[in-house]
Amino acid sequence: MTTEATPAPDVYGVVPAPRLVIELRPAADHVKRCSQCGAPVARVDETTTRRVRALAAMESDTWLLVPRARVECPRCGPTVEAVLWLDKYARMTTRLAAKIAGLAQVLRLKHVAAWFRVGWDTVKPRVC
Repeated sequence: MTTEATPAPDVYGVVPAPRLVIELRPAADHVKRCSQCGAPVARVDETTTRRVRALAAMESDTWLLVPRARVECPRCGPTVEAVLWLDKYARMTTRLAAKIAGLAQVLRLKHVAAWFRVGWDTVKPRVC
């Protein structure tokens, strides 16, 4: 038995995790809103699907397939539909971004990146 303190292990790689992909569809009565002014918008130019990273579910990397409508707002002109939990051009949910930013305040960037299985370059902008 040794009495020496064992140093904390360094993070060298990312452990692969199962992946969960969830396709979202708007409800039939969903009212689309302008992402700039919040006004309801009736005219939709096109809808594309964006792949967005979310917080892990059941220990799986979770991805959402989110339909993003390009709408024609009478006040603002062409813009994307507002989604409350997703910033305009974001590739991750606001909840995941907040969790990453919070942990990055107390842990090293590479440890936060390894925990969420993202690159350090994804973590760094949320701290600076």
